[in-house]
Amino acid sequence: MPNKFTNHIVSINDELYNYLNDVNYGMNKPQFHHITTIINGLINLDGTKSLSKISENILTAKSSSSIYRFLSRSKWDDSLIDRNRINYLKLHFNKLIKPKSVGFLVIDDTVNPKIQSKKMQGLSYNHCHTEGKTLWSHCVVTSNFVAGDMSIPLNYKPYLSEENCKKHNKTFIGKSDIALNFINSFEKPSNCDKVYCLVDSWYTSEKLINGSLLKGFNLIGALKSNRKISPLGTTMQIKEFAKYINPATLDVVTIEGTEYRVYRYEGKVSKFDNAIALICYEVDENSFKDPVYLMSTDVELSNV
Repeated sequence: MPNKFTNHIVSINDELYNYLNDVNYGMNKPQFHHITTIINGLINLDGTKSLSKISENILTAKSSSSIYRFLSRSKWDDSLIDRNRINYLKLHFNKLIKPKSVGFLVIDDTVNPKIQSKKMQGLSYNHCHTEGKTLWSHCVVTSNFVAGDMSIPLNYKPYLSEENCKKHNKTFIGKSDIALNFINSFEKPSNCDKVYCLVDSWYTSEKLINGSLLKGFNLIGALKSNRKISPLGTTMQIKEFAKYINPATLDVVTIEGTEYRVYRYEGKVSKFDNAIALICYEVDENSFKDPVYLMSTDVELSNV
């Protein structure tokens, strides 16, 4: 039978414990013990994580049934802890970010496939960009803040399908609304001159563009190929316009050793009256790969 003294033992990390203690708000001592044990195990144990594995390998852990009861029955307000965590980050942003920095609020979603699971809560079919298809999975919308060489996870919220929300009597919140809440709740660090919201084509929408601008941020996002632009007053899909571009007129941009050819358009993009749209081709020996389309609400931003 496995025991903690003969198997792999992971003791509590002092820095991790001190951080969790700093952001703790309202948890009693047994609850705090459980949360530190779980987080320590999730970070430090190798391979697939489970409550039983954490219980077996973390020296200070209680039994797996005790940890499960904490997760399923114990009452504590995670929003208070999360609020304290964000305030803790704000304090460190002001200390660590250099003056006149440019910050990037990166918003995306990720899926965690659960192909064999049937009874786990929150599962639905979600599109996986890396697989190029829908998968039976959990989906989490996340935000990450980047400034210089610093990158810090900020927010995360599970996306629940309308069917799941009806089943569990919850209010449905779409991915765009979750992302908009992330933008609205983010406060620009005092040392940042500018903040850009970076999103993929799923989130490049009128709602998020306007939300970013209202906060004083600009948005840079991927564009779907069917988005419309209006060169010389003629409205057409950006993929159709790309067919008329003379390769000799493209700018050369090199990023980390990879060469690109870029066409820059300024004008109406979809419903937004004035923005930059970039049509970018990665150079593959003597040919171009399929173009990638990008949009920026900051018309003063250069191609690089």
